[in-house]
Amino acid sequence: MRDINKLHPSIVLSLKPAEKDYKISDGGGLYLLVKPNGSRYWRLNYRHEGKQKTAALGVFPSISLAQARIKRDSFDPVPVSSFSLKTVFEDYLRVRKGDMSPRYQSTVYARVSPVLEALGSRPVDQIKPMDVLPVLRQIEQRSSHVVHKVRSDFSQCYSFAVASGLAEVNPFLQLSGALKPLKEGHRPAVLDPKQIGKLLAFINGDPACGVIPRLYLQILPYVFTRPGELRLAKWCDIDLRSKRWVYKMGKVGTDLIVPLSPQVVNLFKELKKVTGGREYAFASVPSDRPISDMTCTQILRRSGWSKKHSLHGWRAVARTLLVERLRYPVDIVEQQLGHVVKDALGRAYNRTQFLDDRAKMMRAWSDYLSSLVSSYSRSTRKGSE
Repeated sequence: MRDINKLHPSIVLSLKPAEKDYKISDGGGLYLLVKPNGSRYWRLNYRHEGKQKTAALGVFPSISLAQARIKRDSFDPVPVSSFSLKTVFEDYLRVRKGDMSPRYQSTVYARVSPVLEALGSRPVDQIKPMDVLPVLRQIEQRSSHVVHKVRSDFSQCYSFAVASGLAEVNPFLQLSGALKPLKEGHRPAVLDPKQIGKLLAFINGDPACGVIPRLYLQILPYVFTRPGELRLAKWCDIDLRSKRWVYKMGKVGTDLIVPLSPQVVNLFKELKKVTGGREYAFASVPSDRPISDMTCTQILRRSGWSKKHSLHGWRAVARTLLVERLRYPVDIVEQQLGHVVKDALGRAYNRTQFLDDRAKMMRAWSDYLSSLVSSYSRSTRKGSE
């Protein structure tokens, strides 16, 4: 009799991550693969046509020990060639589901659809680089940024397939040098005050924006944080009474205090009516997760503004106009941008003495942006008369 069912649920629950991958066997080919990040995957070693294969049976705790054993005992070996690219990609996304919001999953499906339409029915282990390249070239003609994302999506999918024993080679990994390299450069930013007023007026009046994306697009220019930092803002860090938002910057790991102008406070109050009971200020209602990083970018793309201006571009706008138009010292602006000042004493001084100055600057900046919108609206009304 085979030595099987060696594990106990308590053992599985008590497993801790190590510096490297390790396996713990339940017998009969079934084992749990434990990753350094704490993820745990059920795997089944089996033989088919004289060859050793490995099947992925799911992720713990979504698949319990008892369920993994049922899958092992009822497992019917299938030739690797019967696993299509579409099937494997969907399995890969299911494994990654916990890391993706439903909205972002839809975004991924949309951008990889040309590849799945062309090659989705092909056996995953029989796709060669020469099969993939023509499809990627077509995507590349539309967007060099998107084609690199698509190649990365499928390269990660194939890493999953190779680890699961469904393929031996990653054809997308071999194509990195066959695509045009992305051009390094600054993200687009509108610096002309008249155009800024026009862009802000568009954001305020776009009927296609949902409430939450609209408020995100309205608040971002006024606070000019990194787009992802605002998207992940939590209500527990936002104090509307003291008019401050304090959060930890991901790049440097230090707290940044963002003084909130009256305009921003009012926008956050409007937002709180919608997401106030959730952890994230910009929660993707009805989900508790924050909105996708592509949600607002797509709004700019559909309107044509993305060629002239990016979400990150508001930082360049603030950095330029606060110094050149509103005449604020560079050190104060840099501190509010969350840039690290090289001098240690300067950093300490910026965090304390500059705070009142930064609060005044943020109010002046909000008033300036509001004036640009009003000026654009007046010129539009005059032009229509």
